[in-house]
Amino acid sequence: MSVSKKDTIRKKCPRGTRRNKKTGKCDKVKLKLMTLKKRKVYKYKKTKKGYIFNVNTGNIVKFTKSNINNIKLKLKDNYDKKNIKKKDYEEILRIYNKKILEKDIDNCLLNKTKIWCEKTNKCIKDNINNRIMCEYIVTDEQFDQVMREETSSRKNTDYQYTEYLFAVLLKNPKLEFDIETIQKVDNVHLTKVQKDGFLKDLKTSYKKEKTYLESWYKNAKQHINTMYETYPETIDVDNTEVYLTGKNINEEILKRHLDKFRGRDKINKGDIYLLTKSGKKNIFIGFSIKKNKDATLINWSIEEQFKKLNHGEYIKLKEAKKMFMLDIGIELMSSSKYCALSSSNRLLYEEIRKKFNASMKGKNPYKDTIIQIIEKNEDYFLNEIISGIGAITSYPTFLFDGKELINLNKTYEYYKDLLKEKKINLISDNKKDNSIIKKYKLKEHYSENAGKIWYYINENGKFNYRFEIRVKGNPYASLQFQMHKI
Repeated sequence: MSVSKKDTIRKKCPRGTRRNKKTGKCDKVKLKLMTLKKRKVYKYKKTKKGYIFNVNTGNIVKFTKSNINNIKLKLKDNYDKKNIKKKDYEEILRIYNKKILEKDIDNCLLNKTKIWCEKTNKCIKDNINNRIMCEYIVTDEQFDQVMREETSSRKNTDYQYTEYLFAVLLKNPKLEFDIETIQKVDNVHLTKVQKDGFLKDLKTSYKKEKTYLESWYKNAKQHINTMYETYPETIDVDNTEVYLTGKNINEEILKRHLDKFRGRDKINKGDIYLLTKSGKKNIFIGFSIKKNKDATLINWSIEEQFKKLNHGEYIKLKEAKKMFMLDIGIELMSSSKYCALSSSNRLLYEEIRKKFNASMKGKNPYKDTIIQIIEKNEDYFLNEIISGIGAITSYPTFLFDGKELINLNKTYEYYKDLLKEKKINLISDNKKDNSIIKKYKLKEHYSENAGKIWYYINENGKFNYRFEIRVKGNPYASLQFQMHKI
């Protein structure tokens, strides 16, 4: 029985074939699979400061909030269109959020009146209460001040008379020592509150240490005059402005000259700044002032240093501390909660503090962890240290310690070269009868009755600095890293 042409046309063609309009037959066809062209997503690349990598385009753009927001919006759009896997999207988003946070922290650290609080991720006023609340390290005096509210009985360390004397001499280098005349000097930039604080400390100190104070002044005068005589550019003292700032810098004219990038610790180290012109050139110099050479040169939170080193090492440190405290029977709590015990349960407050301090003596797993991380990352810590004892400022920075006026920029360059040439290293002072300590005839600090960690800085057989890590104040806050000149 024959099949009509009409029946052939009406019959459905099998899968994988298509009816040929000319012949009416079902011919095999090659089906083209339609695929969506996916946008290329780049892996994040590091950029220099002030710029950000756009993973959507592969371009490097300026770091601005609008650019970051546009990148994140386009990234979300690619994710919604399934052009990027969830795992990759979340990782890239984490990187951008981290960059934004780092920028906010940078801006906060440029303001000497503010601190960055990790508990709230906010930039807040720098005062003792906020430092304790945010678990910053504070001195015993500062801690007890908050606990007992005895602010009137504690000397205000913001106003050291040595800073005032140096500023006076910087502007008046020929001024002979006369306590009454010095108190009346009015050609140095500082606020009335500052001057009242400095003069109060000057009067009190003059009664207690008159001879030392006069000697300090004499040495400072000599070094300041020598600096003016030998400085590469001519400095006209009469047309020079001197600013005594302490830790608070509010003058816009100074902010234009300060380095505004984030550093390892405190980039702009000056307590006093000199600003003048030599011809058309601006001269801007910072001065860090110490009462004597025994004053602490670096005062860091060890936890902050570990966090900057590596987040994994920071977590290892926190876990070691947590287990240490649990093993010695101390309840885990926040720093602020512990502070509150001072008024609500003074006995428990004292018991925790004493137990922690006693348990830190000699060897323990918490201290062992710190030592292991430091020695594993020796180059990192040496790099941090040389930036702390020197200065990486774009302008000259000097340190006066009562005896010498030291160019901190040259100090940094010197130690940077030693580090590059592998001629500087750490020497541990954390065991009894240490043969290396004996070899170099150094003082042995280690003691089973002390809760500290000690290291010397070996400069190719010479020793000018040492540091220690110690308990200071609140057991729930970070241990303190302190650098000293030998």
